[in-house]
Amino acid sequence: MIMKKFCFKSALGSLLLLALSVCPANLYATSPEAPEKPKFKELLKPNVVTVQYAGGIGCVSAGMGWERCKKRSLTELLLGHVPHYHKTQSLTTITLRQYYTPWEVKLPLPSTCKGALKLRPLTVGAYINTVLFDGDFWTHEPTSHYGGDYYRFTTRVRFALSLGQRLTYEFPEEWKHLGEAAELYYDFSANELSIISAVPNKRVTLADILSLGVGARWKF
Repeated sequence: MIMKKFCFKSALGSLLLLALSVCPANLYATSPEAPEKPKFKELLKPNVVTVQYAGGIGCVSAGMGWERCKKRSLTELLLGHVPHYHKTQSLTTITLRQYYTPWEVKLPLPSTCKGALKLRPLTVGAYINTVLFDGDFWTHEPTSHYGGDYYRFTTRVRFALSLGQRLTYEFPEEWKHLGEAAELYYDFSANELSIISAVPNKRVTLADILSLGVGARWKF
């Protein structure tokens, strides 16, 4: 009788150990895997190339960008060029800007066209722009200008706000080797100096302070 109880307990213990050893493996195999977080190095890789005409950051500008947060956030770093004009020498600028797009609208395409066409009706942005390699522009006013305390603003660095729209064509699967999408956009921007000048002066209109920039992006 004692021997039967001992065998029963031994068998029950063996089954319990077997269940504990098998269940975690089964649960791991059947449960969906958690999505992997992107590595820091991957976050640093740009996924947008931008070319822009005008817009207060140069006659022509080009650079790279990082689109994140389900394509609602876009950060760009651009180099701009202002050609020689009369007595003004050519200039090189650098711009860091940030965009946010609250929503997008999917537009219809002909049945023969693949991919997706999307309109972002509102894009809100802000940027900082500075002139490089030129001594005629200053960050701190030199003392030779009325003692260095007359203008009280920097001629080298500009801060600006912008509003615009974006039209994006997302490539079909068979085109993915070329990239993810192509985009056209425009922005109206105004820098802080223009806004400050327009507030007390009723003669200054929106047309006087706004800059229009148009451009294209390639996403990959």
